[in-house]
Amino acid sequence: MTWSVGFVPVNDHGRALGESALRVLAGLGYPVAVTEFDLGPRRYLKTGDLIAEDEFEQLSRMDALFVGAPPVGGAEAPRGLLERGIIFKIRFGLDLFVNLRRFTGEGAVDIAVVRENTEGAYIGEGGVLRPGTPYAIATQGSVTTAFGVERCVRYAFALARARRNRITLVHKISVLEYAGSIWHETFERLSRQHQDVEPAYVDVDTACIQLVEDPGRFDVIVTDNLFGDIVSDVAGAITGALSRSGSADLNPERITPSLFEPLHATAASLRHRPVDHVDPRGAYAAVVLLLDHFGEHGAASRLARAVYVVGADESRTTARTEAIVLELCERAADRLAVQLRLAVLSDLTSRTPSSAIVVAISDSSTVSTSSTPTRPAAASP
Repeated sequence: MTWSVGFVPVNDHGRALGESALRVLAGLGYPVAVTEFDLGPRRYLKTGDLIAEDEFEQLSRMDALFVGAPPVGGAEAPRGLLERGIIFKIRFGLDLFVNLRRFTGEGAVDIAVVRENTEGAYIGEGGVLRPGTPYAIATQGSVTTAFGVERCVRYAFALARARRNRITLVHKISVLEYAGSIWHETFERLSRQHQDVEPAYVDVDTACIQLVEDPGRFDVIVTDNLFGDIVSDVAGAITGALSRSGSADLNPERITPSLFEPLHATAASLRHRPVDHVDPRGAYAAVVLLLDHFGEHGAASRLARAVYVVGADESRTTARTEAIVLELCERAADRLAVQLRLAVLSDLTSRTPSSAIVVAISDSSTVSTSSTPTRPAAASP
């Protein structure tokens, strides 16, 4: 099966990262049909256009979306314009209601941050009266719905159940009593439906302290849009994983394509490196999330391990990092194949000890049995 992937490079560095990541995906045995979309600051400065409706419709028909670099403003475009016009349009328009980021560190540190992605303070509710004057008045709303919270928290509980059975709600319910009450009541109700998962609640400021002092205490963190943005960056910085972590904007039901990309926090540092020396590990980590999303957990695990063990090296080219990661994944797959063959052999001999069973294991990974003594197949040179 070939997956259709909508690729948004944004800039030259993003193109290098995304193309390398998609080659790694293909190298792992998952071919992709890539459709490129020209979105970002260069297009905006040239045409004044952000994303056309026919482009959005085409994006929505892809199996997945991959963004090489964040289409954010700054010197090239007004800050916030591209974020709202491209990033938020895709998130809200495709109902990508979960943002998932995973950070691994030394020892047993492995943190998944589940962030509600379509509500909260990021929906743009509010305005400014008398802007640019000493009498300016601004309001900035935050919207929380029971529907939006429940589907996010339910996803987080399912994820915790598939990991280490621990989940922590992070919020500030003592101050944000109205939104916080929806989060807390939903979390408590769903915890009763998932009694095999250990629940906990921590205020957001306390959570940041605990991430610094004892990150291993966390498994899955679930929180709202704004707090999730902050907590995930703290988790990434503490674990030293910002440059080798990815981000996924998910529609878990796969009704619409989900979006995968390196962390936005790494974009500024990559911009100052030569294009052929950008560190692609964050893009590869986004591929890990993509593979997990499509149920390819074995390949995702092998790639995640390869990304983790390959250290940062500014002198190493992107192509060299790509080759190293693919080689590590291939070695891991070979070791797994050997383990599976040995397991099959052990199972056959333990179940039929009196039979003269011969297992012929060839490089094609086939296993054959026979009750007649034969010579094991010779390995290919």
